[in-house]
Amino acid sequence: MVEPPGSKSISNRVLPLAALAFGITKIKNLPDGEDVELMQSALKHLGIGLSDSEGWSTIEGLGTGLASGFHAEKPIDLFLGNSGTSMRTLAALICASEGHFNLDGIARMRER
Repeated sequence: MVEPPGSKSISNRVLPLAALAFGITKIKNLPDGEDVELMQSALKHLGIGLSDSEGWSTIEGLGTGLASGFHAEKPIDLFLGNSGTSMRTLAALICASEGHFNLDGIARMRER
């Protein structure tokens, strides 16, 4: 179980690490907000099991670790809005993954 401070930046780093970890990770204190919702949505598109109950988020890790990353049998489009932390974190992790991934965001994100 992990209970990070209510920070979107830390949450958007903890979530993908839990997604690649072995087993189940329970996280408490995820902040409400678009950035965290976008990261959760992206992870679901990557095949990660995520659920929320009584203030806890449960992430079913792939067990691949950072060395193997995510796997996509068909191209996966991920929309990350204007969430820079999500974009940077997932871009790095996807570089270690297998498959075709398209990371996109709002017009302002494309400028950044």
